[in-house]
Amino acid sequence: MAIPTIDRVVIKFIKHETQRYPTCGDWELFGKSLIISVSRMEDVRHMLLVAIHELEEALICFHQGVTQEQVDEFDIQFEAKREEGNNEEPGGDPQAPYYDAHQFASRHEKELAKKLEVDWETYEAEINAL
Repeated sequence: MAIPTIDRVVIKFIKHETQRYPTCGDWELFGKSLIISVSRMEDVRHMLLVAIHELEEALICFHQGVTQEQVDEFDIQFEAKREEGNNEEPGGDPQAPYYDAHQFASRHEKELAKKLEVDWETYEAEINAL
């Protein structure tokens, strides 16, 4: 599958409450624009880690033929069934249509966090507190 023509990538830092569904990072393709929405956090490195994760995940999904609609449908259903106290990401579920893309992006996210001297537990705590 080919990656669609993309004229621009826009990263927006937004209030968490304005995400399309309960998530700290989201991607959408509007025409030829890839829009990445990231919930605002105290540490800009945290927001950038999420943004890069979303970019990698989107590109792999495009390449593998996984559509935005498939990702959105899975994520929304996952969130609707989420039990209290479950902090797992929808993409971590092996049933997720974008499981492979999410796993790849997560590995890079952790490596980049180390380079940026981001404490992973602090990072996850800030995300889970959203």
